[in-house]
Amino acid sequence: MDANLVDYLLNTLDPASRADMDNYLRSHPEVQQRLTGLRRTLEVLAVDRGDPELPADLSVRTLERVSAYQNQSLPYAPRVARGQSAGPTGRPWRRLDVAVAAAILVCVGLLVPTVLHRFHHQHQITTCTNNLHQFGNALLHYSDLNPHPERERGTFPNVARQLAPRNVPGSVVPLLMEAGTLPSTASVRCPGNGTPLGCPLTYHELLAMPPEQFNRFAPQLLGCYAYTLGYLRNGQVLGFSNGDGLAPIMSDGPPAEDSPSRCGLGNSSNHRGRGQNVLYADGSVRFLNTHIVNGDDFFRNRNNQVAPGLDRGDSVLGRSDTQVKNPVNSSE
Repeated sequence: MDANLVDYLLNTLDPASRADMDNYLRSHPEVQQRLTGLRRTLEVLAVDRGDPELPADLSVRTLERVSAYQNQSLPYAPRVARGQSAGPTGRPWRRLDVAVAAAILVCVGLLVPTVLHRFHHQHQITTCTNNLHQFGNALLHYSDLNPHPERERGTFPNVARQLAPRNVPGSVVPLLMEAGTLPSTASVRCPGNGTPLGCPLTYHELLAMPPEQFNRFAPQLLGCYAYTLGYLRNGQVLGFSNGDGLAPIMSDGPPAEDSPSRCGLGNSSNHRGRGQNVLYADGSVRFLNTHIVNGDDFFRNRNNQVAPGLDRGDSVLGRSDTQVKNPVNSSE
C-alpha cells in the first residue's frame, strides 16, 4: 500500500484502489503522517509548477539512466575549490534553496522506486500479453481446422466433451498440441510468475492415465491460466467460436477460493491482484483491472457459479482443474 501513496496524492488511482487506500489510511495513522509530510513537500515544489516542453523520449532515457546506476556507485561530484561559491550564480545558498533541494531529494527517493516498480510491472504485463497472444493464434488456427456446420466460423476446443475426469480447462493445451497449432514449448506459466513452464502431458498421455493419476496432473496442464468452460444451450454445453467477438475465452487464472487476492478485489494473483490479461474470441488481448465487464463476472456465471455460462453471452473462465458442470444443477 505504501507504494500507492504518490498515486493517491496525485489522484491517479482508479476508484476501487482509491477506496482501498482510504480504508488503509483510516486504520494506519503512521501512514497518514507520511502522506501529510509528502503533501507538504510537494507544496514547496508547486512554486515552480509549469508546463515545460519535454523531449518525447525523456521517460525512456530516464529509466535507462536509473537502471544503469541501479547496481553501481553513483559518480562523485567535483569538489568545490576553496573560495568558490557552491551556487550557480556565485551567491550562497538561501534557506529556501536548501528547502527546495531537500524536497527534490525526498521526492526522488519516493518516486524512483515507484517508477521502477511500475516499469517492471508493465514489462510483466506485456510479456504475459505476448504469451496469451500465442495461445490466441493457436486457438484461431484450431477453429479454422474445425469448421462448425451451424456457424460461419469454426469452434474452439470444447473441454466439456472430454470424458470425466478429463473434462477440465487444462485439457485444452494437450488438444492444441495434438492438433499441431500450439508448440510443446508454449509456457503455461505467466511470465510474471517466473521462468517458462511447459504442459507436462501430451494428449495421448492424458488419455492413457488412470483417473487418480490424471487428477494429480490436472492443475499443471494450464498452469496459472484459465480457459472457457463453454455455455449452456438446450441442456448441452457448447464451445465458443472465433465469431463470438469479445467473448473472453482465456485469461490469467482467478485467485484460489481459499486465498482472497490482494485488496479483496478478486483479481488474478498473477499480477499481484492488480488485474488480468484477457484473451477474447477475436484473438485480441487486453489487460483489465477488474474481472467484471458490463456487469458480467467472467470468473463466474450469472448464478454465481464456476460453471458453464447460462447462455452465449455469459462467458466463464475456469482454472486448469475445474470440472465442467451443468450450471442448472451444480451437483451433476
